Amino acid sequence: MTVFARIRFLDGSSYRLSADDVLWAARSVVYEGGDPAATLWTLTQRWYMARANYPSFGVFVRAFSQPVNPDWRRDGKFCRPGGQYNGKPNCSAAALATRDKADGFGSDIWRRCGFGAPTHSTRHMRQLPATDSRSW
Repeated sequence: MTVFARIRFLDGSSYRLSADDVLWAARSVVYEGGDPAATLWTLTQRWYMARANYPSFGVFVRAFSQPVNPDWRRDGKFCRPGGQYNGKPNCSAAALATRDKADGFGSDIWRRCGFGAPTHSTRHMRQLPATDSRSW
């Protein structure tokens, strides 16, 4: 069984990350740009405050992070023809190309995250040993 990190909050609550959570967090970190640790910290803190509205961390990440939010894809409600931001900078060719990469999760993400090539099929993420108890 694959075991991922557990997010532990100051109030004593915690959440065990799923493969889907890790996948979408990695995609967000790579395509948001900036400092990966700061991006993960921000995602985690914001999710803690809003988690009653989201069934999982991965669902929250997809809603919060524009590069992985389906509403901001070229066929999403904001960028499709007739969408609120169609033809505007938020839906530029470059922004849409970045979102296409984030959605397709190309092999370059492994290099950008510092991992070797994947050797397993668990939703494209590095597995942690079952005994690993690291927390964010």
